[in-house]
Amino acid sequence: MLATLLFTAALSSPQAFVWYDQLLAEGGYGRFQHERAAFLIEERDGTLTLEPWPASGHRHATFQGAIPPRTIAIVHTHPADAPEPSARDRAEARRLGLPVIVITPRSVMATHPTGPPASRRLSRERLAP
Repeated sequence: MLATLLFTAALSSPQAFVWYDQLLAEGGYGRFQHERAAFLIEERDGTLTLEPWPASGHRHATFQGAIPPRTIAIVHTHPADAPEPSARDRAEARRLGLPVIVITPRSVMATHPTGPPASRRLSRERLAP
């Protein structure tokens, strides 16, 4: 229960939503058919930072290399018509042991690596114009 509360608190924080909005803007507010992705990192002082992945132009964002220290989630955009984390997103969350966050103009959804396969909505507020 405590892990779920901490998971929700950090990923639902105002600071996290600043980063979600930035990534959503870089991804064309869900109008593009390719994803933008980043690592959400909690620094030692508790602030959150975002380390974007190189843009590939492919449908699915991919990353090769080591996950940065203190990464608390993988964040990525989806096209506006696909707001839920995919089966691939849920499998990656379990494989990496990190939440995977999906951002669209109308929602931010998270899948937890140890939780049920269902997703959790982090916000009901629209992010994009």
